[in-house]
Amino acid sequence: MRSLTLSIAACCLLSACASGQQQTQAQSIKPQAAVTTPPQPLPPPRSGAMRDLEANHREVARLYHLLAARYCGLLRELQLDDEQCAPFLAGTGPVER
Repeated sequence: MRSLTLSIAACCLLSACASGQQQTQAQSIKPQAAVTTPPQPLPPPRSGAMRDLEANHREVARLYHLLAARYCGLLRELQLDDEQCAPFLAGTGPVER
């Protein structure tokens, strides 16, 4: 009788394992348009003059910071925040941890 009870219990447990896990739907995240647009090409300097090179350097740095802010915004949308993104996200709302 004991082996019959164990056999029935084993059959019940094993059939539960054989049914598998139910599939769940992945959450869809729709990032803001600002983080899904491709980066702009970097502008070339107007000439080789120091004034133009300096102005070009400032423009390239500005574009880099905009791209870094978009990238960090994408990380925030994906809930993959990084503490190094804090300076780039300043003024865009709280960074949740």
